[in-house]
Amino acid sequence: MKVSNKFYKWLARLCMVGIIVQIFWLLFIPFYTLFVHGHTWLNKITISVFSFSSNHISMTPLVQLLSMIQVLLILFLLYNLLVFFRNLSKGNIFTYSNANSIIQCGVLISIMALFQEIVPIVLAKDIVPYLTYSQGEVALSFTIPFGYFIASIAIITLGIIYKKAVKIAEEQQLTI
Repeated sequence: MKVSNKFYKWLARLCMVGIIVQIFWLLFIPFYTLFVHGHTWLNKITISVFSFSSNHISMTPLVQLLSMIQVLLILFLLYNLLVFFRNLSKGNIFTYSNANSIIQCGVLISIMALFQEIVPIVLAKDIVPYLTYSQGEVALSFTIPFGYFIASIAIITLGIIYKKAVKIAEEQQLTI
């Protein structure tokens, strides 16, 4: 077995571990809401270098839904990577399955870029009324992570090019 095939197998296993962890988090979010809600050590929000503790921070249904969507997006991303690495470990390099996995990873990263900022903003919106700042005002802002969008566009473009390479490889197989 080639060293690269072993490497791809290890990456596939790592994706499986990630999928298991994400499933655990998917089950933990409702558990948190039902059983752990109200413990002050969990009522903390960290935004950049600032950390706030308050009894007014809670896992609202909106935050729970957004958190579950984030976990599902990561789960789908890991699944697509798993499919890709399993195919590579089997020596199936130029396949439509790989091309579709690459394109889906790019789309998922662009969607994840939006959700990355939404949960902290929803949580911060709940805590801002309880903050006092004597030197000015507290404001919320939303920044779009353009780096993720540019990376996702590049990944989608690579997936489309990969799909064309698969078509060329199939045509070459037919001419031989």
